[in-house]
Amino acid sequence: MAYTAMALLVVIGMVTVLLIGEPRRGSAEALDANGFATDSALARAAAAIRRTERAALHGPLLLLVLLLLAAEPIARRFTDDPIHVIGIGQGSGRGFHGSSDLTTFEATRHAAQEAYAMAGLAPRDIQFAEVHDCFSIAELIHIEDLGFFKPGEGYKAVSDGQTRLDGPKPINTSGGLKSKGHPVGATGVAQLYEVWLQLRGRAGKRQIPNRNLRVGGAHNLGGTGGTCTFTILERR
Repeated sequence: MAYTAMALLVVIGMVTVLLIGEPRRGSAEALDANGFATDSALARAAAAIRRTERAALHGPLLLLVLLLLAAEPIARRFTDDPIHVIGIGQGSGRGFHGSSDLTTFEATRHAAQEAYAMAGLAPRDIQFAEVHDCFSIAELIHIEDLGFFKPGEGYKAVSDGQTRLDGPKPINTSGGLKSKGHPVGATGVAQLYEVWLQLRGRAGKRQIPNRNLRVGGAHNLGGTGGTCTFTILERR
């Protein structure tokens, strides 16, 4: 049985740092006077990641995805080409059981509007996306709710090849949940990892053939459709 470990570094403006592990009593502080992580704190985070990777390789885990969020000055200690989080939206609404219209999710529409507003972008600016296709019909609903296609025309876009790897709006280049699996709690993180891979040009045989790939989105739905998040990543 093969085991896989994956790691991801993304940037969230100048806002915050996610550290793995708290400083022990008597050790150096986690943040410096400017509110950024100290070198010792980053070293502890790196060590924690390595321990987790080793545990995954020798334990029951089949897949491990790590998200390291860092302010840009810190991220640039690791890479000259960070991936930026430019839009995040979270929406809620009536799920399937309480909705009078089974062709749309209120939560997705609200989350998308919030993320687009934060990023200053429109649906046409999202070059590709991972969407929560927990059922076959779900992808068609999501690509319409996200504004990629007009209501009732999602199936036409798929049929015409517009969402293929080499199409104008690639959707679920990872294969989607119906193909690669749906580990629930890890699903959203795996979607972000796929977007990161594509923006980095490291997706291998499923790499989108667009040398100007710059903006991608990750859409994740929860429960019976009553809650949703939509995240927009950018390579500058």
